[in-house]
Amino acid sequence: MLSMSVKSRAITKLLIANRGEIAVRIMRTAKRMGIATVAVFSDPDRRALHVDMADEAIAIGGCTPLESYLSIEKILTACRRAGADAVHPGYGFLSENAEFARACSKAGIRFVGPSPEAIDAMGNKSRAKELMHAAGVPVLPGYQGQEQSLGFLADRAEEIGFPVMIKAAAGGGGRGLRLASTPGELHDLLTAARAESERAFGSGELLLERALSGARHVEVQVFGDTHGNVIHLGERDCSIQRRHQKVLEESPCPQVSASLRDEMGSCAVRAAKAINYVGAGTIEFLLDKDDRFYFLEMNTRLQVEHPVTESITALDLVEWQLRVANGEPLPLSQADVSLQGHAIEARLYAEDPDDQFRPQVGEILKFCAPTDQWLRVDHGLNQIDAVSPYYDAMLAKIIAVGENRDAARRRLQQALQNLVIFGVKTNRRFLLDCISKPAYVSGDFDTGFIEKNFAGPAGAPGKGGHELKAALIAAAILVLNGTGNKKRFGDDELFGWASNADMHTLMRLSLNGKSILPLALRFAGDHQAGRQPLRLIFSASSSERLPTTTTVNLEGEHVLEVVSITDGVIKCLLDDELHSANYVMDGDAVHVSIAGADLVARDVLFSSSRTTDTVSDGNMIAPSNGLIVSMNVQVGDEVVIGTPLFTLEAMKLLQTISAPVSGRIASVFARAGQQVKAKQLIIQIAGAEPDADAGEANSKGTREFSKALI
Repeated sequence: MLSMSVKSRAITKLLIANRGEIAVRIMRTAKRMGIATVAVFSDPDRRALHVDMADEAIAIGGCTPLESYLSIEKILTACRRAGADAVHPGYGFLSENAEFARACSKAGIRFVGPSPEAIDAMGNKSRAKELMHAAGVPVLPGYQGQEQSLGFLADRAEEIGFPVMIKAAAGGGGRGLRLASTPGELHDLLTAARAESERAFGSGELLLERALSGARHVEVQVFGDTHGNVIHLGERDCSIQRRHQKVLEESPCPQVSASLRDEMGSCAVRAAKAINYVGAGTIEFLLDKDDRFYFLEMNTRLQVEHPVTESITALDLVEWQLRVANGEPLPLSQADVSLQGHAIEARLYAEDPDDQFRPQVGEILKFCAPTDQWLRVDHGLNQIDAVSPYYDAMLAKIIAVGENRDAARRRLQQALQNLVIFGVKTNRRFLLDCISKPAYVSGDFDTGFIEKNFAGPAGAPGKGGHELKAALIAAAILVLNGTGNKKRFGDDELFGWASNADMHTLMRLSLNGKSILPLALRFAGDHQAGRQPLRLIFSASSSERLPTTTTVNLEGEHVLEVVSITDGVIKCLLDDELHSANYVMDGDAVHVSIAGADLVARDVLFSSSRTTDTVSDGNMIAPSNGLIVSMNVQVGDEVVIGTPLFTLEAMKLLQTISAPVSGRIASVFARAGQQVKAKQLIIQIAGAEPDADAGEANSKGTREFSKALI
């Protein structure tokens, strides 16, 4: 606990030891309360929004978290340099680091969070379960103990019964987490979980729990003060997850009745009181179909999904954190807490749902969040920004509120459709697909929702035919912007020629760099120089067979008439239907967004740009920016198709890159521990001999993902 001498004075200057949307969110409340704010930033974050918003900003250098936001010494030095009397850790990074909290107290700097003792008590999942069991909080059958040999753990798993969940005792966030369904896979999963836990948390200690099928992930928001008061603010349903990381959250939980809420809330308060908890915390439970709930863990910090609780309680949880840190009592008693309406939060990630949610990096060409009285969008993006490989892939949180769940869901659907983001692929389409599934609409889902509802590629194209509309609109924009026009029409500018007859031309439209759509294009005969509207007629090219990889269905003729094109928005009549689409040009490519469908198109007839990654010649490149975790081959090794070559870490995800061809390793240009850039040459394979399946190996075999996070 912080000493009363430190707590006796109000916070005047707050350093936020974090980045991105949570740093921006904390600053907004601090500024409203009249507290000066200080930002810290790494090298990639020099032009970040949280840096621009702060009253002061201090560079802490480095790129990786270990070099910057995880450096206790650098954060404390920044506090002393700025004269900050308090530090808010946000979530992630140092937010649940007891040593950081102790270091702050020793330096006379207020840590906005619980005591180091409380963090320690819940930081190890094994000890936390023992504490909760002693406090009368229900826990799942399992094993947590000092004996950690693989044989002993395997015996305990047999006693617990399959399926059994393997967890890293020292951490969370999906790292070191494995589900063993049968005894035969247990040894390999235990070994992998231990290695991952050691790498992520510096500890290989594991615990085992009975795995519940068909259960929900429900968490209760608790708050304590220094006067012994602890209350709860209702529950949140966080069951929609991929790779054990949350995607959609909502409050209240569709399954939880008022009586069950009281029961779970009372249990959560009892758990917090057992460790003398102060500040914002979350007690996480698994809830089965019979309304029995079991303790999972406690997060001793503010949660990513806290806005849904704020939305239905009309409270500012960051303000509560700061006031509690000042030594003030909680502003409400349990009886005063009221939940009104429903709120749903969607996490927008830079990732490819069609490729096992592989993280994406690159420049954000345009970002425009929708605005409405029923919406809240938390983000840390400037208008022009970039996604680096060093930090989490989450870009923004879109929160919709309604008088009931269906109203909130429909408003979230509209918000996701209207959101504009160009430059990196996101999970926006996947989120729209999720909230449209019957199971989600009805509220009858569990933690297996994604596996049950997305048997094929998640967020696959073709939803509502919007991809075809986007492709044809993209083709019109490319023509209007002159891409390839001089080669197509000679020296005449598009609006510089006139004809009484239709003109014909061919386009080969690359769609998202993965497929080609051959288009036959005609300009309407009544078009004359400088005269609007421009009318274009598209049909499938008769000179080319439609590739089987094309993700849009082009049948018959489609007439597109441009109504207006201004400030990155095109309005047009497409087959007599009025459409409005956002777009941005990036060299000879155009990014188009319409009704939640995102498309990057390029006319490859007149483009020298690469549209796919070439690896079939034996040149192995990095699929994204990241860290080489392991190099599995050396010069002279003979490899066959599918041989693991190296493992890349990017945004918490491990990618095992395998050989798409057979041959001999001629050159290796990187080593374990080296940071590499996307498309950087890593390995050359000599005597490359692709077989009939090499094409599939190029697209899939080189991007096999481990199922685990690091």
